[in-house]
This record gives sequence, structure tokens and C-alpha cells, in this order.
Amino acid sequence: MTTDAKLTDQIARISVENDLDDTIFLEAGAGSGKTAGLARRVTNLVCVAGIPIESIAAVTFTEKAALELVDRIRSGLISEIDGAGTRSSNIERATQALRGLGSAQIGTIHSLCATILRQFAFEVGLPPNFRVMDGIEQEVAFTERWRDFLGQVLSEPVREETDPRWSIPFLFGSSSGSLGNFPKIARALDDSWDRVQQLAELPCPPKPSLANMSLAPTANLLEILRETESNSAITDAGRARNLRLMQLCEVVLHEVSHGSDFDLIDALDSAPNAQTRKYQAQTPNSIAQLRVEEALAELHSVKADFMECALKACSVLLVEFTRAGVAKRRLEGTLVFQDLIAFTAELLKHPIRGRRVLPELQNRFKRILIDEFQDTDPLQVDILLALGANMTHKGTSYRHSIDDGRLFFVGDPKQSIYRFRGADVHSFVRVSGTLAKQETKKLQLTSNFRSQEHIVEWVNNVYGEVMDETLHGFNFTELDSTVPDMDEAAKVTVLCPTDTTSSLNSNEIHKREARFIASEIMTLLSEKTIVRDPKDGSLRTVVPSDITILAPTRTPLNAIELELDKRSLPVVSESSSITFKSPELYELSVVLEAISDASNELMVLSALRSSMLGCSDTEIYHFINGGKRSLNYHVDRWFLDPNQSGTLVESLRWLDEMSNESRQLRPFDLIDKVIRERDCFAMAEILYSPSQTRSRYNVYLEEARQWEYSARRPTLGAFLTWMRERVNDQKRVSEPPDPSGPDSIRLMTIHAAKGLEFPIVFLAGLGGGRSARSRVVGFTDDGSVLLSATRSIRSEGWEDWSESEKISDLAEYQRLIYVAMTRARDRLFVSLFEKAKKLTPGSTQSLASSLTELVIGNGALAIITEVKVEPPDHPTETRTTSISQTATRKSLIEPSVARDRLELVSAALRSQTEPRFVSPSDFEQLGETERADELAKSFGGDLHRTSILNPDDHSVLIGIATHRALQSIDFKLAVSLEDPSDLILNASRTACAKPIFNPLVDEVSTLVSAAIRSDLIRYISALPHRKEVYFCTPLQDGRIMEGYVDLIYEADGALHIVDYKTAKSDSHELIRIRSEQYRAQALAYAKGISASISMEVGSVSLLFLHSKGAIPTPVSMS
Repeated sequence: MTTDAKLTDQIARISVENDLDDTIFLEAGAGSGKTAGLARRVTNLVCVAGIPIESIAAVTFTEKAALELVDRIRSGLISEIDGAGTRSSNIERATQALRGLGSAQIGTIHSLCATILRQFAFEVGLPPNFRVMDGIEQEVAFTERWRDFLGQVLSEPVREETDPRWSIPFLFGSSSGSLGNFPKIARALDDSWDRVQQLAELPCPPKPSLANMSLAPTANLLEILRETESNSAITDAGRARNLRLMQLCEVVLHEVSHGSDFDLIDALDSAPNAQTRKYQAQTPNSIAQLRVEEALAELHSVKADFMECALKACSVLLVEFTRAGVAKRRLEGTLVFQDLIAFTAELLKHPIRGRRVLPELQNRFKRILIDEFQDTDPLQVDILLALGANMTHKGTSYRHSIDDGRLFFVGDPKQSIYRFRGADVHSFVRVSGTLAKQETKKLQLTSNFRSQEHIVEWVNNVYGEVMDETLHGFNFTELDSTVPDMDEAAKVTVLCPTDTTSSLNSNEIHKREARFIASEIMTLLSEKTIVRDPKDGSLRTVVPSDITILAPTRTPLNAIELELDKRSLPVVSESSSITFKSPELYELSVVLEAISDASNELMVLSALRSSMLGCSDTEIYHFINGGKRSLNYHVDRWFLDPNQSGTLVESLRWLDEMSNESRQLRPFDLIDKVIRERDCFAMAEILYSPSQTRSRYNVYLEEARQWEYSARRPTLGAFLTWMRERVNDQKRVSEPPDPSGPDSIRLMTIHAAKGLEFPIVFLAGLGGGRSARSRVVGFTDDGSVLLSATRSIRSEGWEDWSESEKISDLAEYQRLIYVAMTRARDRLFVSLFEKAKKLTPGSTQSLASSLTELVIGNGALAIITEVKVEPPDHPTETRTTSISQTATRKSLIEPSVARDRLELVSAALRSQTEPRFVSPSDFEQLGETERADELAKSFGGDLHRTSILNPDDHSVLIGIATHRALQSIDFKLAVSLEDPSDLILNASRTACAKPIFNPLVDEVSTLVSAAIRSDLIRYISALPHRKEVYFCTPLQDGRIMEGYVDLIYEADGALHIVDYKTAKSDSHELIRIRSEQYRAQALAYAKGISASISMEVGSVSLLFLHSKGAIPTPVSMS
């Protein structure tokens, strides 16, 4: 550890502030005070070097960072004016700079480019009054342009084979094609149009003859299949599979001769892929069968080759669409943010115009300082280097030489985390190396003024092992701590369970992790942990707002938010999220869909069942089933009858009224009215987090208001269509924090925390890794473009490019976690909950594992392996709030009105949460005799009920897989085979295809074999029978019973039911006892089936399956 008097980087700090005529490339570590150094350099450029503030440009990554830099420069100028012994010339310069600071060029790279383009609009071909569209206007403009494009390419006929529009019907219309990714592809190309402009003219491949491509492989496969017909090495299952392949070949050959290319594509689509694991698991391994697989693979590749050719042709259209959009925006002067960068780079890199405008720009901006240089993309780097170029060089070589002192770079490659925005950490490394050859000063700031010593040492130890030059392109530089530990025993705390989490799914792991984190937070607050105040550094007791929980993605934060709310801990989310998928906005959207389109009865049904309308399932069921009515309230107008009453009637009347008003009101006004009339804010008091819900409703309204300004036809239907597209595109929106509750635990993603610091940091969600980015466009080093339309339709070379991207993703993920760890000032908690899974090259899952290996045993660690503080008991996960509590909160309505409305809503919710549907298995739950009696009365009779033991997990899995296998087997075929073993084994393998079932194949196969060989199944195979029959019937108490029956067969004019049960023993006494235990469930099946189809059930049998055979056991119907 170093102190202020002996900073290891003191010489570098002096150089940053005082070497004003040198070009400096500064690598500044986390918490090293780079912003302060940047501000002091600007102050000295003004006061010492005499450069006017108007001639200085400072480029920051965000507007927030720009405001912070302006504040620091202002403070430095004021200190210079007030300082004793300051020269009068310096005071005068500082005073002048203070007056012009508000108009100085201090902002983002987009702000600088906009300034340049306004000065040279004519040279770029822009109108001088061009404007930049806001985010919503950009989305609306793109959506409308895309629809116009689709209408054009789909309506015009294809005139020649080289017309790229031949590809559209196959990509958008075939069963294998989908419109799904193409809007994303078009949007991605539009965002990277500068790279699209550099592409050479793409030749359009002519439409190949699919019939000719298919003929030879199909004939070859058919010939091989015929040769194998008499081969004794082929099993019965293999023979049956080959028979299906022969039928497929005949269909393909028929379509080749008589069908269209579309019919042929559909026929090829049905060909199984011999390369898949599922096919290989079901295929006997023989020489003959291997020949079949090779021929099948050749046939399967025909469609892939054809669709790849179609994708190449479509890429020509998409490139034209992108270029046309750029030309349109340039002509109209309505730009997107990327246009500012691309048009500026186009201007400055132009061999003639660039040489003409650069001297003027360099005369205007004599010094340019670039913050967060590691987060710039290659195009931005080109702009900045051009602005700092030495114009005395002839030709275009000036771009490779920097004028002394003109540029100042500062950044940290270890904190480069914006690849998804185009940032390239390799640009940082390349520029650093290039400038080093030109005698540029390359300096480092390593002294950390933020984190206590134990945190800095631990981060150095971990990342000294994890971050290597091979993966990242640079060497890891350690930080030097300047903050001593307040407690000598202070350690980084790792939350790591002692038992395995391999059997848990991701949601369960997130919930368990949330419990650990919430427990530690309660311990910190109850023990009154001491932290340093971020404002003045004084020591004080921790408060909730000192605690921040960071995660790579938003997903684990949801579980943590619920857990903290469960423990009554104040919490606020400060990261962008997919707000429109939140439950309250989803319900609002459903109700608006029902208002917009009454013919969409599914949406009307969903709206009626929502908490906004509160109709019960029972009421809706009896209305539809009993009255034989339609939910289309524009067609079936029965609810207008004044004699009708009830919640359903009032809800339909209100929907009809709102539908009529939607023709007159603009979307914003209608949505506002819906929110007010349905008391959405009052319902939020008991359903959701009130402050967050109010914020979300306001965000939704603001989106509607902004959309109205940009839309061509601002109707409710058009707005909802646009919102659905935003949800499908996973559009994220930042929710403003609630001003009424500032003292709350903060939840945010790591990206949102960049540039911030917090007294206590919890790092969560590492075990899940970083979700793979859904890329649909790629650019190779040789300048070609790659597209991914679907998993089966991709450009040649996509897989190789994608693998290289995964490696870069891993490197960035490691840097992301480094950023999170270096946000902590006093305490750092790292959660290492993870689900064990098979790792693949480039998998980000490996970081948590590598951290686990590195940190366990490190002397700077405290390891927490169990929850210290359990949450209070809550009957449900639903948030409950008493009326007295609600009344004390800040509300948008009067407390008395809110109380009345809350009572109504609470009553509706209590009614809504009562179970409306029961299943036959409800009759055999353990230890609920009174409940069983009540359910028995529901049938109008007395059903004797006894309990059964809950099965263990192994038994449940065996039962599920056995049922699946029996459902898939053709009983008639199985019984007709002399040896059905192969058929049974294949069905069992299919049923156990998922990893969790893999070890059960042999057991399942034995039980299925016992069933197939039983006399009962042999008898049923010759009779009419159905498997997995669904039934649904009302009970006398108003509820509804639904379920599935394993097997029904018809004999002697009646239906007979068979229910499969797995048994661990063939003891007849145990079977008899279990039969009695299942009797109530079996009779429920009989009652349900009989009531559903109005046909008598003659018998119910339980078929107990075990390793030694099958035991059919009839159930007494008396």
C-alpha cells in the first residue's frame, strides 16, 4: 500500500497536469482519479498555456460524465481565481473561461460530430437545418420504411433469374423460412451502414434448379434403401425407419416431376437430419445403415444449399434497403445517432474534402481530450486521429502522424465493456502502439483512492490469474492501494454454498442466491457496520442506500428484489429493463388489445381474467358453456340487456364503451383514461411495488405520447402493433428511480454502474454467465457480410465467425466482472452460485468456476456457506399491504377513496385466488381428510378417501418417462412383432432424451416391456382405443375438474379406463393396499370422463408395472 506522499505514479500525475505540449496516452486504473486529472489539465491549458476554453474539445462517453467534468473544471477555474499568489494573467484567463464554459465543446463524440456537421453540412450533402431523431422517432421511421420495403418486394413480379427477389418467397414463405430474424438483420445493417457502404457490389446468384439438385441424391438414397431391404443386419426398428425413408423418397421424386419448388422444399423439410444426436441414438449401428445415413445427409444438404443461395440473393436486397435508407435520411436531413459518426468520418477521410476542412477544424479545436478511450469504436478512432493529424504531411499520410500536444487520450483497457455498441479494445491497444512509435508519452495511473486495501489486493490476485494477454490483447496492470483497511480483519466475502446446486434449475439458483444476499444485508444493517461516507469520507453507520447489488444481466436481480421485498427491506432498481414485459404493463396491454379488436376473443378472455377487470374463471366458463355465447362483444350484444348484471356484464359494457371511444381519442388520451378508470394505481398498492408501478405506467404513457408525434397513422391498433414489436425485440427502457424513497438498496446491472462507486457492493449472477448475444449480422476481416436468418439458414462461414466472437465475448465478460469488483469502497461480497454444466469453448460460464478455484483458500477471504437470517414467514409470494400501511404512503388519490377501492380490489383478488380448477390427483394428497370429504361431495356422492405416500424424485421421473414411452408406441404394431424389444428400446430412449432422464433408459424399457407383453394391453390392441385423453367437466360446487386419462378403450358398448402405475414390488398385498389408496383418484377419472362425453364408464383398471411384469388391478365402482 502507498500513501499520498509516496504515490508510485506521482511522476505520471505531474506530467498529466503540466506537460501541455505533449501528446499523452494515459492508462488510468479504476479509482485512480483520472477525471480529476483531466479537469486539472484543462484548467492548466486555459490558465497556463493560454488556450481559450472555446478552442478545447473534451470528449466523454456519456452526457452525465460530461456534466461531471464541467463541474470539476468550473471548480478548478474558481480555485485558480481565488488562489493566493495566482498571476493576474491566469486570473484573467480563468475568468474568461468561466464565462464561456457553458458553450464549450465538452460532451459526447456524437455532440462533437454534430458540431462539425453543422459547420460543413454542404460538404456532406446535408441540409443546414438537419436534425437528429429521438429514439422512438427512429424506431417508428425504420418500422414504416421496412413495411414499405416488404410491400414493394412482395408485390412486384420477378422478371429475370438474376432478380434477387426470387429468394423472398422461399425465405419468408416456406415452412423452414420465417420473417422472424429479417427485421433484426435489416436493423443491424442499418446500425452498421458505414461498413455496408464499404462492401463491394454484391453479385446476385441466379435461382438454382431445386429439382435438378434433388434428383440425384434422392435416387441414390432410394437405391441404397432397396438394397438394404433384404439385409439381415437391419433390425425391425431400422427396417420400419427405412420404409418411411423410402416413402419420403417417393414423395420427393413425385414433387420433382409434378410439384412446385415450394412443395419440394416442404418434402425435403420432412427428411430427418442424420447428424443429430436424436437420430443417431435411435439408429442401429451397422454398415448398411451407415450407407443410408450418408445418402440421407447428402439429401438433407440439398435444401440447406438452396436456402443458402436464397440468403445470398436476399442479402443483395437488404444491402440496397440499407443504402436507400441512408440516402433518404441524408436528403431529408432527419438523422439517427450513428449518422453523426459515419457522416463525419466520411467527411474527414475523404482525400479532397478532408484536406480542405481539417485545417479549419484544427484551428477551431487546438486541443482535444478523449476520456474512456477504451470504449470508442474504430470509426470514432478514425475521427479523433484525423482531428489530431499533422497536416504538414503530404497526401493522405497525415492520418498516420499526430501533431504534438494536440491529443490527450485516457482510458483503461481492463474496463472495456461496450463491444455490443461497437467498441473495440484492440483499437486502444493499436493506437497505443502506433503513438508509442511517434515519441508520444505513454503513462499509467495505478494508485487507487477508492477501495480499501484488502479489496484491491484480492482483485489483483484474482485478475492476475484470470486476465491474460492471449485472450485480452494486453497485460494486466495491478492497482496500488492508498486506502488502509479500517478493520485489520476485513476480508472480501464469498457467498458459496457447501452443497451442490447441480440439481437446481436457474430460477431456483437465483432464489437461493437471493436468500444468501438478503441474509447478509440484514446482518450488515443489524450489526451497524461502519462505512466511509462517500461525500466527505467520515465514518458512520451503514444505511440501505450504501448497499448496491450488481449483476451482469437483469435476470438475477428480479429474484433478489422479491427476496428483499419479502424481508421488508427498501429497494430500488436503477438499471434499464424490459419494462413492457412487467406484469402490470402486460395486463394493461392485454386490456388495450381487447379494446382495439373485439374479434380477438383470446385477448378479450385474457382481459376479463386480468386483475384490471377481475372476472372469475367460473363465471366466464358458465357464460360460454351454458349460454353458448361469443366473447366478441361487437357481435354478441347480450350484455346490453338492462336485466343482466354481474362483474362479467359490467366488464363487457366497459370494454364496449372504451372501444367506441378509441375511434375518437388519441392513444395517449385513451390509455390515460383506462389507467384512471380501472384504478391501476390503487391496485398497485397491494399487487406490485407502488412507486415502481407508478413509474412504469408513466413510462408507458410517455412512450405513447412520443409515438403519436412520429407515427403516420396514430391509432390504438397501430400503437399496440409497434409495442408488440418492441417487446419482441427485447427493448429496454430505463425506469426513473422513485424520488420518495432515496434511502434504498440499489439494484443495477454492471453497465449501469460504470463510473460509479459504492460503500458496499454485492456481486450476483456470476454462475449464470453472460447470456449469448443474439447476433444476426457479422462482418469478416476481408469485408464480406454474413447473415443468420434461422438456425438452419445462415451464410457460409457463419459458424467459424461466431466461434471467434464467443472468445471475444468471454474476454469482455471477464472485464465486466472486473469493473463490478472495483466499484466497492469498503466491503465486497461475491456470490459464486452456479449451475454445473458442460462447458464449451468460449463459454462465459467458466468464469465463476475459475473464480471459485482461485478464491477459495486466499487469505483475504471470508466464506459464507449458509443463510444467517431467515426471512419472516409469508403465506404467499404475493406482496400484501394493510390499508393502514397504504394510507401512510404517498398516493395519487385520497386515502378514504383508496381504502374503499382497495377493499373492493382485495375482495376481488381473494375470489380470484381461490382454486377454480381441480384435478383427480387432488383426491390423493396426504393427510387432508376434510379436504377429501369436501371434494367427494363435489361429485354428489361419498368417495372413500385414503392417503398415499409422496413418491421420491426417482419414482416421479420413472413414471413420467414410462408414460411418455407408452404414449408413443403403436400397440397394434408392438403386439404383432415377434420381438418388440427394439421398438420398446427406441421409444424408451426417445422418452429419456433429456439429460435428467438419460440414466433411466434401462428401467423405463423394462417397465414398458412389462406393459406391452401384458394380457391387458394385448387385448386392448385389437379394440378401438385412445391414449392420453384430456377431459374437463364442471363440478356441483361450481369448480371445474380437468385431467388426462392414460388409456381408454371401448368394449361391450361402454368405455373402460386404464391408468398406469409404477411399482417397486410385485407383492400382491402391497399392490392391494396401493389400489385402495388410488381408488378415489380412479373414480374421479370415471366420473369426469362419463360427464364429459355422456357415455357410461364400465370399468377402471390400474396397471401396476414392475421389473417382473404387469399386474392389472380392477377398481371397485360401487
